[in-house]
Parts: sequence; C-alpha cells; structure tokens
Amino acid sequence: MNILKTIEALTPRQFRLLLAAITIFILFIDYGLGFTYGMNTIILIVCAMALVLRRGKQLFADWIPALLVFYFYEFSRAHAFDIATALHRPLIIDGLFKLEQSIFGFLPNIKLQEVIHPVITNPTLFDYVMFVFYGGFFWMWAVMGYYFWLKGRGLYKKYMYGLIGFSLVAVLVFILFPTAPPWYASDLGLIPHVDRIIWEFQYFGTVAFDNVQNIGRNDFAALPSLHTGWTFYMALFFTKVNKWKGAWMFIVPAGVAFATWYGAEHYVVDSIVGALFAITAFAIVNDFFDDEFKLRKRSILE
Repeated sequence: MNILKTIEALTPRQFRLLLAAITIFILFIDYGLGFTYGMNTIILIVCAMALVLRRGKQLFADWIPALLVFYFYEFSRAHAFDIATALHRPLIIDGLFKLEQSIFGFLPNIKLQEVIHPVITNPTLFDYVMFVFYGGFFWMWAVMGYYFWLKGRGLYKKYMYGLIGFSLVAVLVFILFPTAPPWYASDLGLIPHVDRIIWEFQYFGTVAFDNVQNIGRNDFAALPSLHTGWTFYMALFFTKVNKWKGAWMFIVPAGVAFATWYGAEHYVVDSIVGALFAITAFAIVNDFFDDEFKLRKRSILE
C-alpha cells in the first residue's frame, strides 16, 4: 500500500483530525500511562510540522512509519536488559575495562577525570559543553533526517532505515551480551572512583536533565555505543552529500564520544565498536540502494 497516496487522498479536515488523534494518543501514553520515550516528542514535532508545512502530508507519510519502527527500537532498547536477565545472559563488567587497560595501559575515563578535575556541585563551562554534546545525540539524528529529507525523499529513507537497521542489531547485542559502563564498575569498586558528570547535575534545569534521563534508558547497553554510532553515521551521510565541505560534521561524533568517556558512560572500546557499526551500515545501504532508495541491480555481495 502506498502510504503517501493514502494520506494525500485525505481532505484537509480529515488530515487535521488524524494529526489531532495522534497527538492526543501520544500525550495520553506519555502523561497518562507514563511511557516516556524520546519518540513521543519527535512524533509530536512531526505532527506539528505536518500541520503547517506545504509538504505536510508528504512529511507525515515519510516520517511516521520510520518513527513507529524507531519506537519499537526504543522500547526494545529500554527493556533489553530485562530480556537478557530472563535469558540468563551474564552481565559483562570486568571484560571491558581489562581490555581497555590492555590497549592503553590505563583507563581513559579515570585519566580524563584526574586531569580535568570535575566538581559535580559546581560544573564549569566545559562541563556544560560536554552535556550539550551528550544531549545532542538524542535529537541531532532527527534534525539531520529532516535535512536529508529536504535534499531528497530517497536519500532520507536510505539514511533513516539504515540508522534503524543497525540500531536494532545493536539491541540484539545488548540482549545477548549486556555490558556495564565504567561508572558501574566504579560503583562496585572494581576500578577507581569516577563521577557520572552528565547525570549528577541538573544542567539547564530539570526539563533538559529529565529529557536526557528518560529517553530509552538502559544502564547496561554500553557496547556498542550508539552515542558514537548514530552521530558517526550522521556525519558519514552529511559528508557524502556535501563532499569534503561536510567533513566538519565529524566534530559532532568526536565531541559526543569524548563526553561519554569524560562522563564515565562509555569506554573508548564502546565508541570504536559503535563507529564500526555505523560504517558497516553506511556501506551496506549505499551498496544496496541508490539515492532514490531503489535497489541497485548489482552489489558487492553478489
């Protein structure tokens, strides 16, 4: 079924009623049932944009199916450790910091906090910048999705469904191999003390802080780091579209990854694996699909 044709067949009044119904439903599951996920906010924004934009129906038809799949991803990610526990999958704790120690000769999370000396009760401008990078992970993928959508619907679909695809593969990894972040190993006394810089102070007030805390939270989904994976994937696509002029976008995944190391949310190894996930997904979608999101006749796997 062609979703766009179905949506375009709606009268303006029917389309407005559809948007209103979706908005009421999302508000109900968010505030009524307490299911607070990042997709709730994104869906509400898409509905608002669909209401006012000239290409609103097209936007709605392209974004809502993808966001519904993303909703499934976010729900699955939030409950991945529950599933892992039900399957009796062991939580990997010491394997990661021992690997990190063997690679670097020290633990980067600890070294960064020793050098920078963060004070949780009195964050510096640097700490705020790190929070912005860390928090940017939760919304920049959508902003860039809209940018690619403006460039072309096929390009947007290739970007979005590639992102969804490797995110779902990551959830499978989270279930089969749940991994603990540095702060958890520190809490258990397995490594020296580190502070959760991002989580232990209410940057920019409670709204911004709570948004970061409530979006698909899973404390045991360290490897691969989707903070790095999503933003690196985004930067790859941006550079593909803009050639060398778009290379500056790699500042974003670099900043996000550094924030997760500094804040003891991820090991460096987590970020490397996240970037490899992104590179693999980028290579696959570009090999199999053109920028109109049509299947290529030949691929490297043939």
